[in-house]
Order: sequence, then C-alpha cells, then structure tokens
Amino acid sequence: MANARLESKPKPGPPVSNTTWWTDRRLRWHAAPVASLDDLPPPIKAALVEQLKPGETIRQIISAPRQHVLGVGVAGWRRWLAAVLPWEWTPDWTLVVTNNRLLAAASTSADDVPVVTATPIADLLTFELGTILLFSWFDWMWVSEGRLEHQRIYFNTVSDRLFWDTLLFLRRSLITDADLPPPQSGRGLERLAHLPYKFKNLIPHRLLLPDEEIQALLYRPGIWTTRLGPFRRKRAPALALALTNYHLVITQEDTGADLANYGLITCYGPRGRIAEATVTRTGDDVWLEVTLEHSGAERVLRVLFGPAAEQGLRELVARL
Repeated sequence: MANARLESKPKPGPPVSNTTWWTDRRLRWHAAPVASLDDLPPPIKAALVEQLKPGETIRQIISAPRQHVLGVGVAGWRRWLAAVLPWEWTPDWTLVVTNNRLLAAASTSADDVPVVTATPIADLLTFELGTILLFSWFDWMWVSEGRLEHQRIYFNTVSDRLFWDTLLFLRRSLITDADLPPPQSGRGLERLAHLPYKFKNLIPHRLLLPDEEIQALLYRPGIWTTRLGPFRRKRAPALALALTNYHLVITQEDTGADLANYGLITCYGPRGRIAEATVTRTGDDVWLEVTLEHSGAERVLRVLFGPAAEQGLRELVARL
C-alpha cells in the first residue's frame, strides 16, 4: 500500500473556461486580463455596461481578486479588535480602462451588485504604484466637482505588468493633453550614477518612459532619529526624486522600521499639474512642498530631506 501511495498521481481537474475562471480558487489570488465584458460575472458585467457611454472604447480589462491587507482607518468598537486582528479582506476589483476613463467595480462576491467608480482620465491629478514583496497596489487621485477623490486597488505582485500597462497609457494620455515636449538633449541617465543599485536599475528600465529625460535628480538616504539603541527610529525611508520633462517622480523604499527594505513605492505627479513648488528649512529638516492643481482642487506633496540637499532642491524648483 505504501508503494501504491507513492506511485499514485492526482487526476487532472476539468479545464477552466473563460466564463468560470473567477470561481476557481486556484486562480483567485492573481490579477488576470479579461478579454471581454462577457467573460465577467453577470452582475459585474451589467454594472459596467450601464456605465459605458456611447462611442467609449474599452482598451483593457483587469480582474483583481481580493487580497488580505492590514486594516486602516478602523473606528468605533472594532478598534480594539483591529489591534489584535489587524488584517482585513479587500473587495474583488474589476478595472476597465477605456479611451478616456477608468471604471473600477468593487464587489464582495460574484453575485453582489458592485459599486462602480468612474474616473475621467483628463481629471487625474497623481498616480502611484507600490510593491512590497508579493503585495502591491495601484493608486490614483483625481478631481470631481472641485473635490479630491481617491481610489486604490490591491493585487498580487505576480500580475503587476497588467497595472504597469495601465499606468503607461495614463501617463501617455496626460502627456498628450498637456502637449509636453520630448527630450531635447538625451535622457540624462548619467545623473543616476551615484544612486544605490536598486534605484539606478529600476528608474531607467521600469519607472521612466523611453523618451523621458531626467532634468534634475536628488537622492535621500534613510533618515533616522538621533536616539541610540532600541529607541532609534526611522523617520523616512531612502528616496530618489527625479524631475523629468513629463513628471515629478518620487520613488521610495517601504517605510518598515528595520534596516530591511523589500519594496518600492513610486508616485507620479504630471508636469502639467504642478502649480507651485517651495523649499523651506526648519533646523536640520529641509522640506520640498509641491502643489499639484486641477479644476480648483489641490494636492500638496511634502518630501523631507537633510541640510545637504537644500541647494539641489532649490535648483530643482527653479526648473519648474
């Protein structure tokens, strides 16, 4: 009997069809491309079809199954529970990218009526893509009726190429709308020479567009408190800030409290949205504040640097 168990093989399961893949637990954890709205569960398809406008063309559909993430913003009687069991499930997300909008449908099961959030691409203010090991998210902010709105979709890093493709389309769309010029004298990649390998490798090959030129660049090592021993804390992770002909790109390591850093978080501020930038110093803290504005709403990005970066920051601001 022992030999029989060793030699036995599991029988292959039935093939997964285009219309049942979302219910197969073997495939639930990774985001996947969807060829057509017809391949979605009927409630999700109906909700998205209702949102589509005449003449609107679908460019991409992504299904991002729910993820287990640390809860944030827990209030009321659940606060004590969050301290002990801080993990919570995100919704199942379906992201539809059309020629001029993002449609994000959130649902808790295949039978529920999803909540659909529509974002006109022309109203985007910033977007962010973060990765920490197998945990990733795609985040964007936009302006609706003079107010800032925010959306974040969590997904498994294995499928991050789908969201990088989305980000590529969004960046190109805003570049076209703002009529920003292409690089005039190369890409300025020599500015990356002094950076740690992680930043030096990922910035030109992953984070920038092929025709994106680095016009100014600053690197900030991790900033720690002056306390010694177990009371020493990280105030800010390592960060690279690049001003290009198309964006202000802020890419930083994750904010873990120890010396190990396993992720990278990148925020893009389109050049066409930058309204103002200032540099202020308080003691040994030098702050860069960049105000992005669109249709009466603003978002301020604040980045901390050490005293040695002050002159470089002022030169960067002068280029805006």
